[in-house]
Formats: sequence, structure tokens, C-alpha cells
Amino acid sequence: MHSWFAPIRAVAAAAALSVVALSPVAAQNSTDTVTYVDAFGDAQLTGFKAQVVTTNKMESQVVVKTPNQNEYAVPVPESFPLDQVRENQFLTVQHLQGVILDVEKSKADEAGVTYDLDVDIDDSDSQMPSGLVTRNVALTAKVLGVSHSDGTVTFEAPSGEKQTVKVQQPDLLKDLDIKTGDFVVLTFYDAVGLEISNT
Repeated sequence: MHSWFAPIRAVAAAAALSVVALSPVAAQNSTDTVTYVDAFGDAQLTGFKAQVVTTNKMESQVVVKTPNQNEYAVPVPESFPLDQVRENQFLTVQHLQGVILDVEKSKADEAGVTYDLDVDIDDSDSQMPSGLVTRNVALTAKVLGVSHSDGTVTFEAPSGEKQTVKVQQPDLLKDLDIKTGDFVVLTFYDAVGLEISNT
């Protein structure tokens, strides 16, 4: 299963915001240092091939086209060799999905995403894979399923893909009476990166 990345239209909105509007719990998490385990649990790095559309050196981003033909901007660290990236080249997109830190019912009935790149993860145990950019994400998504026993929510990502992710405080799902078909705002950390492929 492929992981999602912020659509180009959402990246522009995120860049215009100096502070992402999050719930009180999430806002506190975005400024405090959290540990890798708190943010990512036992998450596994996933990856897939994507084709380069263009690069944005000013924003340190590479715009890629995924297999479903959607275009996404992926932030890259300063150390990433943007000058070696060419249009139509294939790259390996890497994604590390964090646990859901907060859930709120959404006032909007459409998917969307904003994120903040100014995050501080304590990775003193060096668990974070190298070459990734960490983000604090607020994702508005449609719920496709809820498991109270597993403490997970399944949702449709902005790319149209289906994801099932663990909620750090599973009682939130019951307290908010989250049901299939609801639109919710999910707050979490993730990490993204690119690897230059030979193909």
C-alpha cells in the first residue's frame, strides 16, 4: 500500500501559514519536543517509485507524479542533491507514517491537508531513517472504518488511497462517536524523503 503526500494545492496553503491551526493537544505537541517512539511507534518505512515533474529549489521541494497520476510536492533536506534531479526521472519516495495524536470532527466535508515543517523530534536512539523531513500534519479525511478494539481509524488520504493508522488515545474515537462516513481532522507526525533511482 502506497503512502500519501501533500497535494500541490495543499502545499501552497501550508506555505502561507506560519502556524498550522491545530487542536490544543496538537498545538502543544507541535512546539514541544516529542520522542521518536511517541511520534512514530513501531512505524515501518514504505516506498514507491514516482516520476519527477519539476523541482523548486527556493522551497526545497521536488514535485513528483505518483502511479495514479496525482502530482505532489515532497520536501527534501538541505543535503539532498536537487541539482542531480531531472524532469521525467524516476525517484523512490519514502514515507514514515506516525501514530494519530489527535482526532476531531471536521466542520468541512472535503479532504485537505496542512503541515508544519518546524518540528522537534528527540531521536537520541537514532531510530529515524536518514534523509527524511519530519512534518506535523493536520489531515482532513473521510473515515472509511473504525476499530475500537484495535484503536485504529481507516481513512481516505488526499491521494485517494486507503490507510489504517493507530490512534494514540483510542478513547477519542468512542468519545467523539466517530463513524464511517464522518469527516475528521487527524493530527500526526510523518516523515518523507526521496532517493535518486538509477532507472
